[in-house]
Amino acid sequence: MMKYLKISFISIISILIIFYFSFLFILPNIINLNNYKKLIKEEVNKSAKLNIEVENLKLKTTVGLKIAVVIDNLKVDYLKEGNFSEVKKIEILVPLYPFLFKTFQIDKITVNSAKVNLKVLKDGKLFIQQYIENNIVNPNQNEKDKSDTIPLKFSKKLPDIIVYDYKVNIKDEALKESFEVVGPELYVNDFVLDKKIKIITYGNVRY
Repeated sequence: MMKYLKISFISIISILIIFYFSFLFILPNIINLNNYKKLIKEEVNKSAKLNIEVENLKLKTTVGLKIAVVIDNLKVDYLKEGNFSEVKKIEILVPLYPFLFKTFQIDKITVNSAKVNLKVLKDGKLFIQQYIENNIVNPNQNEKDKSDTIPLKFSKKLPDIIVYDYKVNIKDEALKESFEVVGPELYVNDFVLDKKIKIITYGNVRY
C-alpha cells in the first residue's frame, strides 16, 4: 500500500514539475501575441470605440505563476477626436491563482514614458469619462446579461500602477486654459473599487 502511495506521490510531483517548467520556459516561446494584434485592434475598436496601434506584444512568465504581457509603443486614438495617449512600454502582470475562483485580477501595471491628453468639459466632466459612458457602458445591460457574456468576474482589488516619466496635457474648456502635468514617477496603490485609493507622485505643473 505504501509503495503505491509513494509511486502516486512521485507521479503527481513529477507532473507538477513538468507543468511548472513548461509554464516558465515553453509557454512564452509557443505563444506569439503579435499574431493576435489585428484581432485585438478590431475588438477594441468594436467594444470601446477606440483605435489602437501596437508595435510589439510579448508574453512572459514568472516563477510566482504570473503572466506578464509586455506592450511596446502603444498609441490610443479616439475615432474622431484625436489622440488620447501614447506609451513607450507597458507591462501588465496577471496572477494565475484567481482563475481557480473564476476571477480575473491584474496584479500590477508598469508604464514607461506615457503621454496622455485630457479635456475637461464645461460641466467639469472629463471628455474620456463621457466618451466611455456614451460608447462603452451600456446602462440597459443588467447583471444577468453580464454574467452570461463574461465567464469571469473581475476582482474589486485593482492593480498597483507605477508610471515612470509621464506627461499629461490638460485642456479646460470652462477656464479656456491649457496646461500640462509632468513628472518622473507616479504610484497608484491600495486601490479597492468603491473604497480607497492611494496616489503618490513627483512632478510639476506647466502653463
